[in-house]
Amino acid sequence: MTVGSVDGDGAISSFSNRGTNVVDIFAAGGGSKKLALHGYDTWINNKLFEQDWVIIPTLEGKYTYGYGTSIAAPKVAAALGLIIEKYDLKDKPDEAITILYSNSWSSLDDNGKPIRLLNITDFISK
Repeated sequence: MTVGSVDGDGAISSFSNRGTNVVDIFAAGGGSKKLALHGYDTWINNKLFEQDWVIIPTLEGKYTYGYGTSIAAPKVAAALGLIIEKYDLKDKPDEAITILYSNSWSSLDDNGKPIRLLNITDFISK
């Protein structure tokens, strides 16, 4: 399974893989739109990174901001873990993936092609 990153607006992050049949599902990984739009000083001084990036844990047990597909991919892995546990699918990964995909949101990429967005919120509330 390949995972891509979307920003806070649900658009594919500039650094993410993309393309038809390249990425199976996208999850929040942040982006840098506001940095590119406003420049570094404004981005830092006005704390625009809080809108561009994602809150992540540090090794010291605190939180910071970051971005990347390396942030998006663990969210998908965690969602699969929850699905496997909830439906007792330890030895049935294909079924777990089917459930993950069937509970994802449908969206369109920049070229109007359909993509899947991780939707763990609706899944865990069922």
